[in-house]
Order: sequence, then structure tokens, then C-alpha cells
Amino acid sequence: VTLKQTVTLEPAGISRIVVAPTTVVGGKPFTFGMYFSGKVGPSGLTITLKSSSTNVALPATYNAAPGASTASFSVNTVAVKALTSVTLTATVGSTSVTTVVTLSP
Repeated sequence: VTLKQTVTLEPAGISRIVVAPTTVVGGKPFTFGMYFSGKVGPSGLTITLKSSSTNVALPATYNAAPGASTASFSVNTVAVKALTSVTLTATVGSTSVTTVVTLSP
């Protein structure tokens, strides 16, 4: 008896992003976290990042390390005069996920 099985490995993608805290005083940093749909493959994973406002200094891309299932880094903000909601987007391939951080004066 010979058993054959085909296994298809899907590359890791982005499943969700989070910020902590969700409301931050403008001018102070917050933590930006990403969760992947699996472990990042041996070539790493490039995530395209976008902020709806220049008040949040999100880098244009982030390179996740091979084997990672999560990643996080500190993001700087700019002081604001009024409560400001900023939408943050992370994209891998055709999949995009968003979250919101609120800046307070």
C-alpha cells in the first residue's frame, strides 16, 4: 500500500493589526503590532504600511523576520490641537487590514 498526500503551504499573510494604547497624547509614541496568518517563511515578509495622517510617523514598509508570527514596533506621533482619529493600514499582497489610533491634545 502506498499513500500519497499533497500538502500546500500558504505563505504567511497579515491577519490583524493593533495599537496600544488606542488613544495617545499627540507627541507621544504608541506600539504598533501585527499578527500574521502563520509563521513567516525563510524569505521574510514585506508589509506595506499607510497612515491616513502625517501626524503618525508610520514607515512605508516593514520587513518581518523569517519564522515570526507577530511583530511590533514603536511609532512616533505629532502634537495635535484637537482629538484626531487616524486610520492605519497594513497590506500584504491583496489583503489589507486596518485599525484606528486616536490622538488627543
